[in-house]
Amino acid sequence: MRVIKDLSNITTIGHRAVHGGEKFSKSIVINQKVLKTFKELADLAPLHNPPNIMGIEAVMELLPDIPHMAIMDTA
Repeated sequence: MRVIKDLSNITTIGHRAVHGGEKFSKSIVINQKVLKTFKELADLAPLHNPPNIMGIEAVMELLPDIPHMAIMDTA
């Protein structure tokens, strides 16, 4: 059974982010600047943030033309 029949059905993607430090206190649209900041903050949650960044980058490469949102656990 397929949940999503076609990737074109996806209009937005939400990525759970464990820790955004003082930089991100609410959900935010991910762009290259935001992604760079997440990489700078990776040490705040070293078990979660680096793998999450890899996942964000992979999905942004797969679906580059739709909005990607970071939903902060710390929000």
